[in-house]
Amino acid sequence: MNNDLIKKANELHDKLHESPIILNFLALKKQIDNNDELNQLYKTIKTFCHDEKHLDEYILAKNKYHNHPLIINFYNLKEQVEDLLFEIKEILESKQ
Repeated sequence: MNNDLIKKANELHDKLHESPIILNFLALKKQIDNNDELNQLYKTIKTFCHDEKHLDEYILAKNKYHNHPLIINFYNLKEQVEDLLFEIKEILESKQ
């Protein structure tokens, strides 16, 4: 494999991890992963997603999960990260 290409890919990785968008996204993901309330809601959603007997509990948990401030912020940051990665993709494709 081309060592220079690998070096450039590692440099891009390092630059991305210096980006405030990426840093905020990763920090928020860690907060979500360590949030007991969100973890419990997620388990409830997964447990009852195909269980019609617990449909009300499923809907309540799903709404509470998706309206949690951390999740709302996560989706907003995720969109920004995807936009950034799309820009990088466009640059790589335009240089062909």
